Amino acid sequence: MSTTTMMKEAIQALYPPRPTASRRRVRRSGSSTSSFGTQFGGPTENDAYTVGSSSSSTTPNSTNRPPSYGASSKRNAKSRFSELLLEHGEKDLHRDWAVYASSSLLLNLNGDNTNGGGGNIAAGSCQMKQIEGRLRICSQSIVFEPRQTSRGIIRAPFRHMTVCPFLGGGNTNMEMGSGGILDGDGAFNSNRTNGFGNNNHHAQQDMAAILRCERHLVMKANNVIGPYEDVQSPVEFRFVFLHSSPTSMISLAKQLFEVESSNKKLSSVSFAPSVAFDTTSAPPIIPLPSSSSSSNNATNSRDAIIEQVLGPTMNRPFDTTNFLHVSERPLTPNLRCSVKTPLLEKKGCAMLTDYGFYFQPVVPGSMDNNGAIGNSIGGSSRSSNKVGPSGKAHVWFMDEIRAIARRYDGMKDRGLEIYLSKQHSVLLTFENTEVRERVILLVSQRISSVKSLPLPCFTDRSFVESALELWQAGKLDNFEYLLCLNSAAGRSFHDLSRYPVFPWVLSNYGENAEDDDFSDEFSTMLDFTDPNNFRDLSKPVGALNEQRHADFYNRYMSMVQQQKSHASQSNQDAPFMYGTHYSAPGYTLFYLLRVMPEHMLLLQNGESGIILCEALVAETCFMPH
Repeated sequence: MSTTTMMKEAIQALYPPRPTASRRRVRRSGSSTSSFGTQFGGPTENDAYTVGSSSSSTTPNSTNRPPSYGASSKRNAKSRFSELLLEHGEKDLHRDWAVYASSSLLLNLNGDNTNGGGGNIAAGSCQMKQIEGRLRICSQSIVFEPRQTSRGIIRAPFRHMTVCPFLGGGNTNMEMGSGGILDGDGAFNSNRTNGFGNNNHHAQQDMAAILRCERHLVMKANNVIGPYEDVQSPVEFRFVFLHSSPTSMISLAKQLFEVESSNKKLSSVSFAPSVAFDTTSAPPIIPLPSSSSSSNNATNSRDAIIEQVLGPTMNRPFDTTNFLHVSERPLTPNLRCSVKTPLLEKKGCAMLTDYGFYFQPVVPGSMDNNGAIGNSIGGSSRSSNKVGPSGKAHVWFMDEIRAIARRYDGMKDRGLEIYLSKQHSVLLTFENTEVRERVILLVSQRISSVKSLPLPCFTDRSFVESALELWQAGKLDNFEYLLCLNSAAGRSFHDLSRYPVFPWVLSNYGENAEDDDFSDEFSTMLDFTDPNNFRDLSKPVGALNEQRHADFYNRYMSMVQQQKSHASQSNQDAPFMYGTHYSAPGYTLFYLLRVMPEHMLLLQNGESGIILCEALVAETCFMPH
């Protein structure tokens, strides 16, 4: 294999997968499967070879399948829950229980119990009667997922709870389903059956977890992704546990509620400056309120609780019984790392062998919940066999690695993106830079010894220079060369804050660019031989228009003058020309709205403003400008 051929294979691995016709049919059906939480260029549900799967069939040939960040495993195919339904930064504690849920409206301050909003969907969440489902506790809320997909998922944030969750009598003051009736004193008659045909003996003995909320959210009713229903009515929820005691859940909920209560007290002090200013002038320097360490203490307390709950599983070593071959030789010790996907992170441990790179998630099967990794490698002919008694592990074969690239995890230089031949890349983050560099060295040495050529690294200067030579020689087209430059600059399809960008090169869109109707001859009006039809690439976009550039420059100079006149004040921002960046998660999701609606809802806290955003996309996505 020549160096040029290896370079071309590495560049081909940069291509994002294309959406297929079957994917588009799934989207039109309104189903909330993995196709909704996707984006171009992320890992597909077939992007990893799953070790420990009970399936023995060969892996499907789906090399060009779009990436999937929704539920994809067979076990979780019926589950609608995703960490994307939580608040940004909130963690799923991976604690869930089978329960029967009931709810009733509470009297508000005015003495009535009318529903404060949400329509029929919300009314159903306020008047539930023995609804079967699963109760899940997260770091900032409690989530109930009904078994019936027609009912929405209910999320009750701790900050909206009026009292701390507590234990009470099972289903007191609640009606049972058909066939189950409460006695006059609120106790169950053990001789009667509930609506599921079971005796109420266990329900009579068990206690119920009781939540009282002034507000709660209803999501994905009828399995449709859309703006969340914000129910602003006081409601009492009762959850009767079917196979376990609610004591452990209540104990954990009390700790999280106390942390949220302390945060709520700190945030009750508002700071709203009464100074108005326009965007073309320098923003005024306003003294900030004094910082308090109590807020940090509250955050640290929540992190300590999360570490206490997830610590034992996070520290679990890699299970070597997941190796596919008896003769495999580990090249590294147990490595703590994470798989990064847009707005999500899956923690686990990894191990590099002479055969491949293994990853074992903290919670077995949790990778499949959000599609970070799927059941098998797309296009691979290798079958999936169950190995060992442990949970599922995922492996990327060494002979399928085509290139690597160093990446940032936020502001920390500890990420590694691995590009493969038969599926898209995977983004990993390690504990520190030293561990990442050790993995790069071992992978490069292993592959170089087999192919007698160095493994391409997109962020190395030598690769960029080689790509430039190929582009100048006409062996790379503009699209491929721009993909190389984006990857070399640290941009990845897995990171919304560093999503690949392409330059705006045209300056002339014709006289009728703003008209609704375009003639078929419009494309022939642009003369590519005329230099005036192309923008000046020596200037940023904000400086192309002389009037806009003058406004930005005047604002910059006013900030310089204001900084000089307030030199004694601290916490001053440095003068700047442009207050926004050309690429940000919000901008990226605006254009990926139809393939990543849940991600956009997460950034907008599930508000209905997303409808307006989608309408804007529908009106402008076909406009040439």
